[in-house]
Amino acid sequence: MEQAAAVDPILDLARPSILRNPYPSYARMREASPVLWHELLGSWVLTRHADCLAVLTDSNRFASDWRRAGEEIPAPLLSVQTLDPPEHTAIRHLLLDGFRAQDRQALHDDLEGQITDLLAESARRPSFDLVGELAEPVALRFVTAFLGVEAPGLDWFVPMSRTVVDGMDAGLWPEKHEPAVAARARLAEYAGGWLADPPKTGLIAYVAEHAADSGVAETVLRNSLRAVLHAGYESASRLLGNAAAALLTTPGALEAFPATPSTAVDELIRYDAPVQADARVCVTDTELGGVTMKAGDPVTLFLG
Repeated sequence: MEQAAAVDPILDLARPSILRNPYPSYARMREASPVLWHELLGSWVLTRHADCLAVLTDSNRFASDWRRAGEEIPAPLLSVQTLDPPEHTAIRHLLLDGFRAQDRQALHDDLEGQITDLLAESARRPSFDLVGELAEPVALRFVTAFLGVEAPGLDWFVPMSRTVVDGMDAGLWPEKHEPAVAARARLAEYAGGWLADPPKTGLIAYVAEHAADSGVAETVLRNSLRAVLHAGYESASRLLGNAAAALLTTPGALEAFPATPSTAVDELIRYDAPVQADARVCVTDTELGGVTMKAGDPVTLFLG
């Protein structure tokens, strides 16, 4: 009898039926091969919490900045998300100081009014697209209000954002890499316009005022503001969609939510996180999870 071909656990995750609930697949991977070398991906794949945490907290052995492993990184990819100390420290401090300087309560109150209006308008119709008509507009409005700028049109921004996200799977589909780099460059150019004529309030106003004393290169600063825009939008919009799905499909969740909203939000983020994976590169031969990772080896972390 002819045996069925073995299922590739990584490619299997790309199936829509699996993507709707990837956690059973993660559990099988964690049980069978928690530290796995994936030939097509060309990367170690980690699924255990302890292993992922060890990589994320050790920038001496595992780099966000792939230049430390001899890779050439296009300028549009150099940002707070892709640098290591000391470069990362400077841009991180500048952004964090800017975050702390904002009136978050005022932003919350304004957004709450906008959401109330959106929900009231949607309630008058027999149905609506929760992601496209609520989660995405709310996320984009919030992150741009936090930055202190007007929100771009969804019809322009959303396809650009999705191209960037698709590029994160370039290890499996290399054709997605170049369009993603180009999309990042366009978003960074868009963000650069903010610095040329900064608003009077918001994160960008703070950054523009303190940039000269920060020691951060203008390219990195522009790319990092692009990263705040894109990551803020993507994380928030996906969280809203995931949370709504969880509340509507988990018995008793809707009834329990109003009693402990802050705890519930924390648990919803943990339960079905908007960020499911990340990557690092090994910069020195390292023992982890019972295997030896060589300098230059990519490491994919399944955070979900």
